[in-house]
Parts: sequence; C-alpha cells; structure tokens
Amino acid sequence: MKKIKILLVAIFMMLLFLPNVKAEENLKFYLFYQESCPHCHDEMEFINSIKDEYPTVDFVFYEISLNEMNYNFYNKVLKKTKINANGVPFTVAYFATTGDPLADLSEDMAAEQKARAVYENLIDLTNDPDVIGPLLWLRQREIVHFARFKELFEIYEKEFTKGQNK
Repeated sequence: MKKIKILLVAIFMMLLFLPNVKAEENLKFYLFYQESCPHCHDEMEFINSIKDEYPTVDFVFYEISLNEMNYNFYNKVLKKTKINANGVPFTVAYFATTGDPLADLSEDMAAEQKARAVYENLIDLTNDPDVIGPLLWLRQREIVHFARFKELFEIYEKEFTKGQNK
C-alpha cells in the first residue's frame, strides 16, 4: 500500500512540475485538396474514417482551387518546407516549433533537464528500491536525451555559424 501511495504522489508531482512535457497543442494534419480531384476525395474519406481514433490530432482540410486564401497558404507551406508537391492531394503534419533549430533544441534540452530534476526529487522522497529503480531508469533516459539533443545542437551551431565571426 505504501508503494502505491508513493507512486501516486510521484505521478501527481510529475503532472504538477512537468507541464511542458505535455504537448502545448495537438498535432496538426493539413490536407490540401481540389474539389474536382477524385484522389483527394479518397484521402478525405480515409482521414474521416480514422480521425476519431486520434483525438490529439487536428485534421484540417484546405480546398485550394476555389479559395484564394487556402491557395496562398498552400504555396506558403510548399515554400517553407521546400517541397515540390506536384499537385494534390498534399498532406502536411506538424507540431509547434519556432522554425529555428537552435531555439527548438534549446527548449528540448531544457525540458529534459526539468524532467531529470523531477525524477531526482522523487527519488529523494523514498527509500523503497522498487520505486527508486524505475525512477533511476527514467532519470537516466532524460540524461541520454539531453546528451543527444546537445550533440545535435552543437552540430547545428557549428553549421549555422560557419564563416561568421564569433
């Protein structure tokens, strides 16, 4: 019973102290289509058949042949992603980022450090090896994630600052 109480407290504390671990917003899934395109309608039918299974995904359809704003958005997405879609249907999925790899990786590293700190604080709350064991594993996972993000950050930093005076 004591172990269950400690685990419940641990879960509560993780939820309390790790609000950034939870996604700030749903994954976005955009389908750009044309009303006259039979392939587009097939894809829309498929998406509509599965979307209830994915409550954390926002499925958004953009008709681009009849709506100038949607067409302009479609072109902006193509330009930003540097993709040659060669027509429709064209789908894009994304999650919130700044578009700046260094800023995004810095945010990722900070989230890993916050999670590590929470696990360390939880470890300090108990002497039970059955609780400490999984917490140590989770803590180590955060350390490894941080190290991988840091390696990538350093690679990008080196690439982006080539030829610039530091």
